[in-house]
Amino acid sequence: MGGLFNPVTILLHMLNTAILFTALYFLLYKPVNKFLGARKERVQKEMDDAKALRVQADSAVLDIADKQKAAHMEAVEQAEKIQEQARASAKKLIDAAEAEAKRIVDNAGKAASEAVENNKQEMRDFAAALAIDISSKVLSREITDEDQQRLIDEFINEVK
Repeated sequence: MGGLFNPVTILLHMLNTAILFTALYFLLYKPVNKFLGARKERVQKEMDDAKALRVQADSAVLDIADKQKAAHMEAVEQAEKIQEQARASAKKLIDAAEAEAKRIVDNAGKAASEAVENNKQEMRDFAAALAIDISSKVLSREITDEDQQRLIDEFINEVK
């Protein structure tokens, strides 16, 4: 039994284990820890960059939304201006058409007045010719009251 639990062997094993742990600590733990620390920093930097990009993207989206809203408002204003110009053009066209219609009506009225005056003059000429004709008939023979009434009625019927 003395051979299995030899204190020197146990001490040597403990010393070997301590040396092994120290060597592993310097050879593996520190480089792995350093690598993991660097990786953690890289991941954190990438996360920060991603957050910054997200903020930029959100800002860009808001900016685009603002620009879109401004463009929409500008389009509405342009449409209103175009409608106002169309109304003004339509009013000018309507005013011109009304003026032309008034001119045509005035010309037609003048033409009608001239036609009425011409008809009146023709009626006067006809009445004068008829009066001369009646006078010549009266002078050529004696007219009775009945003849005179009949001639007047004929004259009035022809004048109408």
